[in-house]
Amino acid sequence: MPEFPCDHLTACHILHAVFELGWSQGKASHYFCVNGGTVSKIVRGLSHHGAAPVPFLSGDAPVPA
Repeated sequence: MPEFPCDHLTACHILHAVFELGWSQGKASHYFCVNGGTVSKIVRGLSHHGAAPVPFLSGDAPVPA
């Protein structure tokens, strides 16, 4: 079992955070509790093939600082 597991939905949320919300990969890594290398692979398309940005916050929820 991976030390920092990341499922397909979480990968989609990470893509949304980085590409749509403009988060750094480090911030996304911390927020979703996923290894930074894993986030990098997701963003570069080397992991979780077929993942697409999916919002994870409702319109009423504040974006974490």
